[in-house]
Amino acid sequence: MYKYLFICNENVGRSQMAEGFYNKKSGSKASISAGLVDSSQKYNGHPRPDVIQVMQEVGINIGDQKINQLTTEMIDVAEKIVVLCNKKICPEAIIMRENVLYALVEDPPDIKKTIDVVRTMRDKIKLIVENLQ
Repeated sequence: MYKYLFICNENVGRSQMAEGFYNKKSGSKASISAGLVDSSQKYNGHPRPDVIQVMQEVGINIGDQKINQLTTEMIDVAEKIVVLCNKKICPEAIIMRENVLYALVEDPPDIKKTIDVVRTMRDKIKLIVENLQ
C-alpha cells in the first residue's frame, strides 16, 4: 500500500520529483511514481539528469529511483493519486476514481527545457507536495 501515487506522462521528471519530495517529507518510502507511457528505456531507467540535478540542489537524491509505467495494481494499492499531467490523457481507470487530485504542472517541450525551467517545475511540485496531508 502506498500513501500517494504520483503520475505524469513519462515518469522521467515531474512525478519523480513529487515522489522524492513526499518520501523526504514523510521520512519513508510511502509514495511511488509512474508514467502513462513506457519510458523505461530512457535515461537508463532513471529520471532525467537535469531533474536529478535540480533535486540534488535542494538536498534530495532521486538518482536511484526507477522509471515505472503505470499499472492497474499501482492504482489499486494507492491511498491517493496525484496527477501532474493533463487529465485528458489519463486512462479511465484513474478518471473514475474519487481519490484523485489533479495538479497540472506544465512540462514544456525539450527545446524549451532550460535548467531554470526545470527548477520552476521543481518548485511548483514542492508546493503541491507540501500541501498534501
